[in-house]
Amino acid sequence: MNPQDAALADRYAEALFFAARDAKVVDVVRGDLAAMAGLFRMEGVAELMSHPRLSTAEKLAAFRRALGKTLHALSDRFLSLLLEKKRLFLLSAVASSFDASADEADGVVRAAVRAAVSMTAEQKAALSRELEKAFSGHGGPAVKVVVDVTVDPALLGGVVVQAGDRLWDLSFRGRLQRLKEKLLEESNSRS
Repeated sequence: MNPQDAALADRYAEALFFAARDAKVVDVVRGDLAAMAGLFRMEGVAELMSHPRLSTAEKLAAFRRALGKTLHALSDRFLSLLLEKKRLFLLSAVASSFDASADEADGVVRAAVRAAVSMTAEQKAALSRELEKAFSGHGGPAVKVVVDVTVDPALLGGVVVQAGDRLWDLSFRGRLQRLKEKLLEESNSRS
């Protein structure tokens, strides 16, 4: 997605978020956006929604039927707007940006965790608590960290955590790489 479209998606998401917040339906609209974005990513849907011979009303009716659920009035108006403006292709980016705004408003930080082995519920909870301490430290506001764990055996051991613009590489593979770099640096400085 080009930077102009990304900025436009952010503006749409921000306006929709504020409207949903004022109407106290953020979670409902968030669910609607996720469902709409999921449908739009399905094979053939984007092509159908951009077909020049279908009217906006026909596209809207087809999208609503395919969705298989009733949208909140705010979500439905937003869907209509995107179709009228021929910007339905922004739906996934809008949904992502909306999620980020909702998380920020709720004090939630999402952490993508790659672990060498599967983690138990207790391990995930402990990691979440440690990350909450890291994000809430230094007198900052309390946050809730939600971890999404994927298994990556290539790490050999440990975890790699990406949360926002922060990255913690606590993997065995990462430690080996840093040790290798340090040894090469010392070797080069002696030469």
